[in-house]
Amino acid sequence: MKSALVEQSVKFTFTGSQYKNNTKERTLKNLKLDAAPDAIAQVGKAMSELQKDDGLGAAVLIQHHAIELGE
Repeated sequence: MKSALVEQSVKFTFTGSQYKNNTKERTLKNLKLDAAPDAIAQVGKAMSELQKDDGLGAAVLIQHHAIELGE
């Protein structure tokens, strides 16, 4: 069976004492299908700086694939 990437998003986890349980998660949807991992990490780090928290703790790439169903 073949599959094709149709959608992806990224979930960032930020750390900081100002957040409940010292972490805050944000999910960005509709990520470009050809987005480079370095560029994704750079966006997360920039968001962390703007939020004035302790830093980016993690980034998780979430992908959705359409599966071709054979008959």
